Amino acid sequence: DGIDTDQKGNKKARQISGLINEWYLEDLSENIRAVFDNKRRDGKFIGSFAPYGYQKDPADKNRLVVDPEAAAVVREIFHKYRCGAGVHRIARDLNACGVPGPQGYRQQKNGAGAGVNGWTHTAVSRVLRNEIYTGVLAQGKKKKISYKSKRLGDNPCNQRIESKKEGLKIIGKQSYQTDQKQIGERKRSKEVSQIQRFS
Repeated sequence: DGIDTDQKGNKKARQISGLINEWYLEDLSENIRAVFDNKRRDGKFIGSFAPYGYQKDPADKNRLVVDPEAAAVVREIFHKYRCGAGVHRIARDLNACGVPGPQGYRQQKNGAGAGVNGWTHTAVSRVLRNEIYTGVLAQGKKKKISYKSKRLGDNPCNQRIESKKEGLKIIGKQSYQTDQKQIGERKRSKEVSQIQRFS
């Protein structure tokens, strides 16, 4: 603002100017968040990258469409899990078949050569837990804790925005719910085994 910081008399002016700038940034952050929320309510996708199994519509970057090649892998993951395979085994099987993981597949699709990033049990778990494969686009799960920070925190469930997209369905809702129940049961069984081993 052209204020001479060496002059004592300018201290109050600097403080007032700093406060005004702070208000401006706060208002700007709230306005941007409101625009994003409106897009989410309209069912528009605002993420930087499409979730694995989908791609952004070339004609509309806020619209997702099913990626047939990756969607087939998603169906295989759910099928294997339903048949009793664990996430570690599924990851090993996919890597053994040379199937690139989500990051490697994205690199491959963007013309960066063959994807070198394979599957991990964490990546498989993310696929199994993601409700988007049933045609439910849930956004706003995370939010910035402050406009001054890049850190993200969990958004309360009642503040998340969901929209049903029948065209995004890769697996059935009933199958997904059965799988979530199975995930919970396996997790509890594993926790009990660990307690018994260390007791």
